[in-house]
Amino acid sequence: MGLARSFRDGLEEALTMGADIIVNTDADFQYNQAEIPELIKPILLGKGDIVVGDRQINNLDHMPKGKFIGNKIATTVTRFVTCWPVKDAQSGFRAFSRETALRMNLTGEYTYVQETLIQASHKNLTLEQIPIEFRKRDGQSRLIANLFGYAISAGATISRSYRDYNPLTVFSAIGLTTIILGFLFGLRVLLNYWNTGMVTPYLPSAVLSTVLVVVGLQAIIFGLLADMMKTQRVLMEDVLYRLKK
Repeated sequence: MGLARSFRDGLEEALTMGADIIVNTDADFQYNQAEIPELIKPILLGKGDIVVGDRQINNLDHMPKGKFIGNKIATTVTRFVTCWPVKDAQSGFRAFSRETALRMNLTGEYTYVQETLIQASHKNLTLEQIPIEFRKRDGQSRLIANLFGYAISAGATISRSYRDYNPLTVFSAIGLTTIILGFLFGLRVLLNYWNTGMVTPYLPSAVLSTVLVVVGLQAIIFGLLADMMKTQRVLMEDVLYRLKK
C-alpha cells in the first residue's frame, strides 16, 4: 500500500498500544538496532520530540553516487522548507515521543521521511540528531528501484506539505512571478505605443501580457483564500490531536 501508509498504520497501532516512545527502522538491517538506546536518549532527557539518526553520508564509501546526490538535494530542500539544520532528511532510523506521534497527520502515500519533519517544524516540536552506523546494503532496494521516480514522488510530497502550511507564500510567489512576466511582455508593447501610437504589431504580446497579469492576480487571491482555510486546518488538527489523546 506504500511506505508512508505502512508507517502511518504502524504509528497509529503503536499509539493504540500505549507506547510512550516509538522507534521506526528499515527492515533491511542497514541500521544497527543496538543503537536504539542512544536514539531514544534525547527524548528520555526531554531534549527533543523527534530524533533522527544521521548516517553521515559524506563519510560513506558504499552509497551509490546517484543516491548520494539525491540525498544531498532532498536534505537541502527539507532544510529550506523546515528552517531546521537537518543533516540527513532521508534517514529511516528515527524515534518519536508520544506527543509527536499524536500530532502527526500524514497524508502522503509514498514516503514519510520529509513530511514528518515538515509537519513537526510547523507544530513547534523540537529536533535532535545523532550519528549512527549505516551498513552496506545486501541486495536491491524495493523502495528506490528507480531514482528518478523516487525523486518525483518525494519532490511532490515536499511541495504539497510546504504548500499546505505556507499557502500564501506559495501562491503569492507564483502570482508575482506571473505578473512580472506579464509586465515584461507588455513593456515592448507600451514602448512601441509611445513611439508610434500603435499596438497592432505587438497585439499577441499585448494579449499575453494581459492574460499573465490577470492570472497572477488570481493566484494571489487564491493564496489569500487558502491562507484563510489554513486556519481551519490548524483547528481541525487540534481537534484530531485531542481525539487521539
